[in-house]
Amino acid sequence: MDYEAKQKREHQAFFDVLFDERAFSDLADKVCTIMGEKTPIGKSITHADADKLTLIHENKMLSDWYYLIRRIVPDDSPVTFGEYKKAIGDWDLFRFYAAEETLKNHEESIDISDHQREWLSQYALETLHKYDIKSAFQIKDGRFTYPMMLSISLSVMELIEIECDRDLAIQLLSIPSPILKAESPDQLPEYAVKWLDEQTITSTIIANVHAGELNPYTASAYVHYCLNHEVIECKADIIAYLIDKDRNCGFVFAEVEYITKLFGEDVLLEEVLPHCDDDRLLECIATHIHLRKKSDELDRKLWSSYRKTEDTKWLKHLINRNNVNALEEYLKLCRESLVLPDSRQRRIDPEVTDAIRAVYMVECLDSVIGLLMVASDPRFVEREEAGFGLTNSCWGAITSIAKSNYSLTVDALEANKHKGNDVFSEWVGDIIHKIKSNKEYANDAALSFENAFMLTAR
Repeated sequence: MDYEAKQKREHQAFFDVLFDERAFSDLADKVCTIMGEKTPIGKSITHADADKLTLIHENKMLSDWYYLIRRIVPDDSPVTFGEYKKAIGDWDLFRFYAAEETLKNHEESIDISDHQREWLSQYALETLHKYDIKSAFQIKDGRFTYPMMLSISLSVMELIEIECDRDLAIQLLSIPSPILKAESPDQLPEYAVKWLDEQTITSTIIANVHAGELNPYTASAYVHYCLNHEVIECKADIIAYLIDKDRNCGFVFAEVEYITKLFGEDVLLEEVLPHCDDDRLLECIATHIHLRKKSDELDRKLWSSYRKTEDTKWLKHLINRNNVNALEEYLKLCRESLVLPDSRQRRIDPEVTDAIRAVYMVECLDSVIGLLMVASDPRFVEREEAGFGLTNSCWGAITSIAKSNYSLTVDALEANKHKGNDVFSEWVGDIIHKIKSNKEYANDAALSFENAFMLTAR
């Protein structure tokens, strides 16, 4: 506790010195004397300089001054300590920068006097009024740029909780959330939101989205707000942004979530998928469409991406959707290599193999039986780990198919039972026994027969 109190006193003392030009200049003189006025500030500290740093660390005020300047000046800068001391001509600008840096790193240790708060507030607001905030924050060559002093002024306003007028708060909604210390890029900056009512925020977001202000730095917060508050007015603009890969840079999850939850999967398939020519968007769409929802276009695009990249993650999505072509491709890869295809790509978990468990359509039965036959080959590298593996997945798929296609499944297993080796025959026998002895399958079979009888009796 004594150490923490001592630290707090030292941080407070240094912050107070920032508002005393003569005292701060004395610190600069002392550091320059120890380090040498001709020593570049950005110079790497060598063993020969260790004794100089020891002297500086003996005085917390000197240490804070030294490391403040080191943070301000780039590591590769040739500027010397003596040159920098003389260059602090605009004392107010330097004091403002140093105060922000100190508050940012030791906020909980600093008690700000009324005089200090008033000065910082006035300087921050005067600086902000020099800029048009919306035009000051720009994207150039894919990077987000903004004036340093604008960012520092916003940081000070947030750190000391300067009251923000309505017009300024509305402008701040256009700023990427991380600049105003939002907890995540998915949230609007809390400092801007706290001064506005929900109706104003919503109308501002709608206006900004209509004005084309969606970009990789603001879209996540905007779209999450629209999703959480069910703002449907932005649908067309968000779809346009979603299918423009040059604008969204591949960050599309929030937008796909917005479309799916507020407007349904059909809108995603009908208004977004036809325009999708980006693999990241395609994969995101695939994860948001129910596995049993039929879409020939989605299957076709997934298959095209597999052919283009040969990445088996596309097979995973297709197999999840019970695509026969994907299962046949997986079977071909297994036969050729005698290892799990996803193992060849060094995945931690055999995701593609595990996707076979999701197979439930009888059209896939022949492919699954073929895979089980490959797995029984003694040369095949099964890599069974914690419930994963081809044998395990095939077993799960066959029993799932049997739940709705009892007779066809049993007949197919009986017909193939003796086409493989002894291990294969034993596995198939075990599966047949499980299906026939399980009341759940028997009830499904009886129900299917009853439905068939009713249909033919009409």
